[in-house]
Amino acid sequence: MKDNRPDFSSFFYFNPLPSWVYELDSYRILDVNEAAIAHYGYTRDEFLSLTIKHLLLEAEIPQLVAAHEDVWEREGNFYFGVFTHQKKGGEIIRMKVNGHKVDYLRRACMMVVCQDVTQEEKLLAQLAQSERRLKDLSALAKLGYWKYDAGKQLLSWTDEAYRIWGREKGVFNLDLGELLQTIYPEDRELVRETHRLALKEREGFHLEYRILLPNGAVRWVDQIAIWANGNADGLVIEGTVQDISTRKQNELQLGEITAKLEESERRFRIAQEISPDGFTILHPIKDEDGTVVDFEWVFQNKAIAEINGTNPNSVVGKRLLKLFPMHKHSPLFASYVSVATTGKTEVFEESNLREFVGVPTWLRLVIVSMGEDIAVLTQNITKQKEAEERLRESEVKYKTIFDIASVGIAQADPNSGEITLINAYYETITGYSLSELNGMKFKELTHPDDRQRDWEIYRKAAAGECEYKNEKRYVKKDGSIVWVRLHIAFVRDETGKPIISVAICEDISERKQFELKLQELNRSLEKRTHDLEVMNADLEQFAFIVSHDLQEPLRMISSFMEQLKKKYGDQLDEKAHQYIGFATDGAKRMREIILDLLEYSRAGRLVDQVEKVALNELFADYQLLRKKLIAENRVTLHIPELPVIACYRAPMTQTIHSLLDNAIKYARPGVSPVIHVSAEDSGSFWQISVADNGIGIDREHFDNIFVVFKRLHRTDKHQGTGIGLSIAKKQVESWGGKIWLTSTPGEGSVFYFTIPKAKFDRSI
Repeated sequence: MKDNRPDFSSFFYFNPLPSWVYELDSYRILDVNEAAIAHYGYTRDEFLSLTIKHLLLEAEIPQLVAAHEDVWEREGNFYFGVFTHQKKGGEIIRMKVNGHKVDYLRRACMMVVCQDVTQEEKLLAQLAQSERRLKDLSALAKLGYWKYDAGKQLLSWTDEAYRIWGREKGVFNLDLGELLQTIYPEDRELVRETHRLALKEREGFHLEYRILLPNGAVRWVDQIAIWANGNADGLVIEGTVQDISTRKQNELQLGEITAKLEESERRFRIAQEISPDGFTILHPIKDEDGTVVDFEWVFQNKAIAEINGTNPNSVVGKRLLKLFPMHKHSPLFASYVSVATTGKTEVFEESNLREFVGVPTWLRLVIVSMGEDIAVLTQNITKQKEAEERLRESEVKYKTIFDIASVGIAQADPNSGEITLINAYYETITGYSLSELNGMKFKELTHPDDRQRDWEIYRKAAAGECEYKNEKRYVKKDGSIVWVRLHIAFVRDETGKPIISVAICEDISERKQFELKLQELNRSLEKRTHDLEVMNADLEQFAFIVSHDLQEPLRMISSFMEQLKKKYGDQLDEKAHQYIGFATDGAKRMREIILDLLEYSRAGRLVDQVEKVALNELFADYQLLRKKLIAENRVTLHIPELPVIACYRAPMTQTIHSLLDNAIKYARPGVSPVIHVSAEDSGSFWQISVADNGIGIDREHFDNIFVVFKRLHRTDKHQGTGIGLSIAKKQVESWGGKIWLTSTPGEGSVFYFTIPKAKFDRSI
């Protein structure tokens, strides 16, 4: 073997680089040096059992084959490239492979020398990566480099500096004067002065200022300068410039956010202070094993302080169990511990804290984790619980009322009209049992002739277009008819769609019978009224004819008596003159009676329009018309400020005149009449009164004085026909009012009458 070794053996075996010889046809390794054995970890025998393909990763075998394609045609040295090899222990290495064809044991072989470039590649990769990172970081940090040689007045920028300024390299002139124009006007003087002092004092600087981009936008930059080893004059200054616009914007936003957070915290505290719900923050206290054993108050608002009876300020920093030791074994404390330990929220929907606070107190508590602390949101639901109890009691009462009500109550599906709930009184109304009624439809109970109209009303009410109030007929189980009045209300969902209808049903059969009788009576009254109107018209015509025909003989009597007295008066004795006086007075009195009778027949006929009438005007008109009568009788009238009312002017005038004439006529002998008038608003009507100081009337005669021609005194004492008060009564009653009096004999009387407001106000 030794004799057959080629003459390159010394170079091969003692080469410090891994080397081996392999057969070109099979790639089988035929020889290997010590450096390869040491580097790859195989023994010689193991190496000689391998092919060079065994040393490569499988993915690179095609590369190896491709590298050997022209090996038979070429001579000299071969550079195969860099391959990934695997050591015996599995370590991956990168090997640069160079070779030379040799004749080994009369076989065409290749001897290769391998150089491990694993670390070199790693270092080169790290260097390339560092360069990329430096470039990326420079761009990412928006950091540019600049240098200024004051001696040569040369300024140089890196590409990033140009990008920061938004200027194009090769186009923008790096002249200090032109550069100064790119500085934001308000910052320009600061930059100029800083650079001047830096050159003068040879000191570095750190400055933040704004620049103007070509499009007019503003950008913030951070410039740092240091003195460098420059030319002989030593006037070289260099540094970095960084785009800090984002940082400045963030600082501004941070300031705004901080202000908002502070405002939010202030509002939070105010909100918690004025909130009707309790809010507490507790910090867990743990023992050496980390178990929560107590809690310390961090914050509580006034609402929770009012519940637990503590002071919101003095309670902070205190231990929970020290103030409320009874909490230790309560489910609530256990929930506090659970939330502080697990971070999972727990809710107490209803918690009765009477044993802790001394009064019935129901709370809803939500316990949540808040960082290292826990927050307890407390809602006082005591009123709600009391309301629920009252509601429960109300429901019991309602059910009792529902069951014993003397009207039918039913609940039905608003779409189908199917009865879903009904009370016992419906049995009485319809004759059906409750079991029969449940599941029936209201349509089945309704009389066939009423169904169409009833459905139309029901449909509109369900749509919210009207209210359901209807009177209709039910057909009872025995076939008889019953009249009912129904009022149906609808329970609706949030969209307004009816989901339940509730009906109140009342049996009105008896009332309907009365209505039928009343209608018959109304028809009878209408006929009687018509007959009376005809009769009244005939009577009025008769009264007019009679009054006219009777006045003619009376005028003749009066005329002939005057002629008799005038021509034969000196021939007649005193007795004859007395008879003539009697005849004349009788004719005059008869004429007054006829005129008053005509006036009475016309009283009560409201032919005028209702109008607004000032009562003071009516009394002023009376004083003007009766001026002579008032003066002769020395009458004193006390008339205050009276209202303006709606009424019929002529009938009201006649009524007032009749009452005032009556007060003057029946004055006490030797006593001047004093009349007081007043008006009182009694709500639904006006009440007018006329009070006098006359002779007065006994109570037993109160009704008689309003009767036609009913006189209480002889005509020689008090003149008149006795029809004035009758006319007043007829007028007052014609407009729906009342008239009455109070009186004391020898002291005077007060006459009252009323004017209803509703009747006249509707007519205006």
